[in-house]
Amino acid sequence: MTQVTEHFYDLPLYYDIAFDWDASDEVAILEHVFTEHADGEVLRVLEPACGTGRLLRALAAQGYAMTGYDLNQPMVDFAQRHTPGNVVVVQADMTSATFDEPFDAALCPINSLGHLITDENIAAHLRCTGESLRKGGVYVIQLSSVYEDLTEFEPEQWTTIRDGVTVDLTWEVVAEDVDTRLAHHRSKLVVDHGDDHYEYTEDHTMRVWTYDDIKRLVADCGCFELVAIYGEEHEPIDLDTEITGETGNLYYVLKRSPAGRG
Repeated sequence: MTQVTEHFYDLPLYYDIAFDWDASDEVAILEHVFTEHADGEVLRVLEPACGTGRLLRALAAQGYAMTGYDLNQPMVDFAQRHTPGNVVVVQADMTSATFDEPFDAALCPINSLGHLITDENIAAHLRCTGESLRKGGVYVIQLSSVYEDLTEFEPEQWTTIRDGVTVDLTWEVVAEDVDTRLAHHRSKLVVDHGDDHYEYTEDHTMRVWTYDDIKRLVADCGCFELVAIYGEEHEPIDLDTEITGETGNLYYVLKRSPAGRG
């Protein structure tokens, strides 16, 4: 067995295999949101923190003009090699990325926004994303809120096999602290690649989300309105619902306010 200390996000091949599940369910909820909540037709879509480009590929296959960006250069290099030629992938920071032509929609799945842990960075991201969308465009963010009882949370574990490579991923929420707004996660990646066996264990500091916190941050950024929430089964969640981690990994739909670029 070989112990490797590289960062999880610096291993794009294994990351891509680990998250290589059928994207049709995610595409379905995104297209529903685009139809129900965006003003006008959605053609151009932006994905911050796009990773290896899994959803870029899935949505491009449905005819959307996709642009993605990620701060991690190995992720960007991998995505550029493995997405169609009409998909644009660039390196950029979530707190400062801007684009010349406005998009109709944006998306940020599987709690990628949680890597921004301070109010200042989250606000900067919302503002620059808002400036990248046209008026009436939508930003779909998938988040899980703080658990009422973290002991009820079971570590998530799954195994994916592709091209002779087996990747087993376990993801665990170790602790959450509402006072500091920080959560501590741990991922363990076990890889069998030919004759080689690797194990990668890494701790991640993430943002803790409460529903009140989400509403406050959206309101304070001044460029979005929270217009809808959808559950994991695509069911609408009333905006007055008391939301906790037990409610699920939810899709929050932010609509670009009339102020700003057209």
